[in-house]
Amino acid sequence: MAAKLLNFATALAVLSACALVYHLTVVRWLEPPEVELAEITHVRQTAGPTRVEEMFAEGSWQRTARKRLTIKDQGYVLFSERKQITPSQWRVWPVTVVMQRDGKPSVILDAPEGADVTFAEALDVLGSEAPPIKGGQLVGKVTIRSIAPQPGQTLELRDQLEIQAQDVGIDNRRIWTNEAISLRWGGSVLAGRNLTIRLAGGGTIPTSGGQSPLAILDSMELVYLDRLEFPVPARGRMHPRGGAALPDENTLPAGQKVPDGRASIQCKGRVTFDFATDRLQLRDSVRLEHQPHLGPADTIECDWVCLEFNNPLARDLPRETADDWLRSIEAKGQPVVIKLPTVAGEAVAESIRYDAEAGALYVKGSAGVRLAYQGVNLQTSDFVYQFPAEDPTRIGTLECAGSGFLDFQNSDELAIKTLRWSNGVRLQPLAEAGLHEVWIDGKVTTTLSDGGKILADALRFTFRQLPQSAEASPATAQAAREPKRASPFRPEQASATGNVVFDTALMYAETELLQLFFQVQSEPPPPPEPSLALNPASGPTKRFWVRQPDARDDTVAPVARPRPTLSADSVSANIALFGREVVGSDLSVVGDVRLKHRMVTPQAVLPVTAAGEKLRIISKNGHDMIQIDGGPQPAKFEMGDGFFIGPLIRVSTSDNYVWIDRSGHLQMPSAVLPAGQGRNPAAIQWLSPPSCKWAGEMFFDGRTVKLSGGVHLAADLKAGQDQTPWKLAATGEHMQIALDEPVRIQDPDAMRAAAVQKISLVGSDTQGVFVTADQTDAAGRLQARHVLSAPTLDILPQVGRLEGPGPGWYRQWAVAQPDGPFAGFVPAGGLMGTHLVFADSLQGDLNNKELKFQRGVRIGVRPVASWNEVFDAANMDSLAEGQATIDCQTLRFAQAPLPPQAARPTPAYGGPAYGASLASPTSALDAGAWEIEAAGGVAFRVRNERGLFETTGNRASYAAAKDLFIIEGDGRQPARIQQTQPDGTKGPGLAFGIITVRPKTMEIDGQLHSGSSGMLPASMRKRRP
Repeated sequence: MAAKLLNFATALAVLSACALVYHLTVVRWLEPPEVELAEITHVRQTAGPTRVEEMFAEGSWQRTARKRLTIKDQGYVLFSERKQITPSQWRVWPVTVVMQRDGKPSVILDAPEGADVTFAEALDVLGSEAPPIKGGQLVGKVTIRSIAPQPGQTLELRDQLEIQAQDVGIDNRRIWTNEAISLRWGGSVLAGRNLTIRLAGGGTIPTSGGQSPLAILDSMELVYLDRLEFPVPARGRMHPRGGAALPDENTLPAGQKVPDGRASIQCKGRVTFDFATDRLQLRDSVRLEHQPHLGPADTIECDWVCLEFNNPLARDLPRETADDWLRSIEAKGQPVVIKLPTVAGEAVAESIRYDAEAGALYVKGSAGVRLAYQGVNLQTSDFVYQFPAEDPTRIGTLECAGSGFLDFQNSDELAIKTLRWSNGVRLQPLAEAGLHEVWIDGKVTTTLSDGGKILADALRFTFRQLPQSAEASPATAQAAREPKRASPFRPEQASATGNVVFDTALMYAETELLQLFFQVQSEPPPPPEPSLALNPASGPTKRFWVRQPDARDDTVAPVARPRPTLSADSVSANIALFGREVVGSDLSVVGDVRLKHRMVTPQAVLPVTAAGEKLRIISKNGHDMIQIDGGPQPAKFEMGDGFFIGPLIRVSTSDNYVWIDRSGHLQMPSAVLPAGQGRNPAAIQWLSPPSCKWAGEMFFDGRTVKLSGGVHLAADLKAGQDQTPWKLAATGEHMQIALDEPVRIQDPDAMRAAAVQKISLVGSDTQGVFVTADQTDAAGRLQARHVLSAPTLDILPQVGRLEGPGPGWYRQWAVAQPDGPFAGFVPAGGLMGTHLVFADSLQGDLNNKELKFQRGVRIGVRPVASWNEVFDAANMDSLAEGQATIDCQTLRFAQAPLPPQAARPTPAYGGPAYGASLASPTSALDAGAWEIEAAGGVAFRVRNERGLFETTGNRASYAAAKDLFIIEGDGRQPARIQQTQPDGTKGPGLAFGIITVRPKTMEIDGQLHSGSSGMLPASMRKRRP
């Protein structure tokens, strides 16, 4: 702006001065005007002075001038004496030329020492016409000044003109002086030496204001410029006519205007002006300075400057901004240095050309170009910027080839610190009004304020330029002195393509496409609810992937914290902006998604991994949701050693649910398993995380986990007072896991503190629930297997209870021991199978290691060849050798606690379960002796090499520790025992009140109540001490 105004003032002042001097002293002599010849006589005194006389002071020679030459419709030439030097050369002195214009200020030229005029031929003083003037010179001091059109009027500053020169030469080709010249026109001042004005030979220079008084001028040259100063309007380059009021004007009293600034030009070389093209050039150490009425000065320093003016003499053109005076300005140097503190701008280049008419800015530099504007520094190669000439404040088109660098060091509002590229930058408007696009291409590197980086092959940024509002004007004078800003911008969209790396303190991501969509909100977002802190730096879940600006001024030392790592084909996000707050509302990740993170818990730092085809995180209008879509392969979400696997995984932290809509697989992480803190020490302790598969869907609402469509549950745990280890597997059509209290998904500590209240397994119409428990020894060898089936099964871990209705069954496979009760049935190391059926119900007390079956209970025992061989106890009516059955209405399995003197530490893994095997009493003694109790129509049958033994009674019990089987009557009916020989003949039958049998030796003892005929075998005789 300073350069444009400076050029205008310089050109206008110099041209006007030269034109006036030439017109008043030479033009009429070169082309004689039509004049009325009059005899030169002494001026008669009249009663009052004429208008011309009133222009001069009393006693001046102009009032008594004896010779007056009238110039038609122009004015007068006054002189006192004349002298003919040669026939063609004359001298007149003193000389005063008065130029009068109707209603406009008059111009007076004074040459006290006169003028020498040389005509092309001898002058005939009595003739009516004078010959052409060949040349001339104004001798001595020459003064040109303007006065008011009417006496007593005050001349406005803009019309005040004063030119002082000396020894001005004139010929038919030029006007010149080698002496000093000074000019003051309004508030403009010019001083210099050695001025030459070349004539155009009578040609014309058309202007929109009509015939120019400078029509015969060709060019001007000032060899030495000592001083050039002129005022600069307060309305500058960025405030076109019709725009908002100047910010400063709001701080001034009514009726006052903002004072103008001052501009000055200095140079050591020649100053030239071409009147045909209105082009001004300055050379050698050129310095242009603009000093506003407040604040620092703007400067331009270069080696050469060329300014092309826009018809400087046309008065009908609007002149409100510098662009109204200038067509173009061009500066060259090594380098050109522009410092504009009024707009917080700087520029360093080798060539800068500004074309106001075309609306273009061309900047070149072999060593690069550096631009700075309001805290943003740009280093690049040659570029061209084109803008709308009718409104320069609107964003235009920028083409920049080659590498470059952007620095935002001084901007604490932006998250970006630096930006580098290798191929170029392009800024262009889009079809929609006000919308613009920036392309940055070639190995783009963005450095963030927190030390992070964003790498990509190309960046694209779309933004909208908003109209400048008058309400945005500063309300104080201090604010008015701050650098002015152009119209505000609103971001619309940003994208990064090709080898994108997002490496920040909050996240590391790799993708081929990163897209951000911005939404500017007028109202602040609601405060977030308490949420899951993925790490101490992340904050609420709805903002965990966006870092919020911090208003604190103190410096915080960086602390190493876990950060997520993301890889995918593309990443897109919706960003909501309110003031300086940035909130992510919708994050979508597509294509081979891999997300890794670490979750901090009081016990450990859990690695978290999410994998799938799509990942979406939504946080909008108070609803927060994370969704993982598996695509061709199921999605997987891992937390430590736990995971979710399913086609679609949806987690809503605001509505507090987890949903997998189809078949899936779940394993709970060990670090967040419910531990039931402060509960019964006999409660379940998990040896390995439980996992669950289902074929339907899974839904968790913070209190209950519901699975359907065929469920398979597997877990390793310890239960009971001595914490016996189990390897469990359960299957059913449906399963529900209920916690004792509701928990928030986003609060892992609350989830850990919660305890499982109830686990329910429900079978289908055609198939019941199956529960399998495997037991191994310390070496991991399978020792026993237990399978339980019922229509439904409920497990209450807190109280250690197991419940289920009938009908159902129970199977057991166990390795036979040489000292077991049925050691004779199967060789050592073989397998003994057990099958139990019941009709009504089962109840289990896991804390006391007790199982109870009700109604229609039958147990069948027989050797089996493998772990997969099964048999049906209901069909064991006819027993083979090595088989046994028990029938009753109520059957109870229990494990008696060890006495204190027999207690010993339980191994961490392996060891028998309670009631591990009817064939392994030794191993049962390791965990406490187990017992069997039957009641209600008890019938015990067993066949061995001695035949079939059938025992009946009302109640029966077996104590493994004593290897003793007891059958009792009910007081009305005795307990009975009947033997059938191996050949099928009936053996003796006895009735006792109480019968005791040692299964290992089949020794029988009891108080005889009655008996049948027959010889008792030796083994049934009463023992003697």
